[in-house]
Formats: sequence, structure tokens, C-alpha cells
Amino acid sequence: MEGWCTKRGGGTSLFGRKSWKRRYFYLDDDALTYYTSEVGGEQKGKLRRRDIIEVLAVHERSERRALKKARTALPPNVLYNDVAKRSPAMFCLRTKHRTIFLFCDTEAERDQWLQALSR
Repeated sequence: MEGWCTKRGGGTSLFGRKSWKRRYFYLDDDALTYYTSEVGGEQKGKLRRRDIIEVLAVHERSERRALKKARTALPPNVLYNDVAKRSPAMFCLRTKHRTIFLFCDTEAERDQWLQALSR
């Protein structure tokens, strides 16, 4: 699978904010690799599939509070974090050493990535 996603960077700005960069992602049997552009772009990172512990959709914390208030069961494989305010199509990859936040243009694209990464 391959396509564009926006990834939260690891560094911080002068004001302590994380930067978000649009990257082209390519998933194969061994790794998720991301580039600055679709064709001929510089490789910016690579994450081995075996290092991915968990793949989760990310929803706003307020949604969790609403579900709890309504006494509705929380869906599995969802992380609740206010970073989701940036996009309803947010997801994250957890490794032993870090959590990588990404979002797609649509929730349908996010669901495709979730399915492909969970295999």
C-alpha cells in the first residue's frame, strides 16, 4: 500500500509545538518507509513492521467522555488523545520507543492504512 499522509514530527518549534509534515508512505512486507515526495523524493524515515507493537485509530478525548457518560462500551483499538482535533482521520503507530501520529485526507483512507498495517 502507498499514499500520502501527514506525520507529526519528532522535533519542537521555538514555542514547543510539534511540526506536521505531509509525507508519501510506502508499505511493503518488511517496512513502512516515508519520503518527501511520491517520485524521486528523499527518504525521511523507515519503520520496520516487526517493531510496530500496536496500530490504533485516534479519537478526541471528548468522544471518550461522551461514550462513558452514555454508558456505551468503548470501541477496541482506539486511542483517545486531543491531538485528534487536527483531523478525524488520525491514527497512530506504537513501537517500544515512540508513538507516531499520522492522519489521512479521509477516514476511508485511514481505515485502509489501519487494515494494511494490522496484517
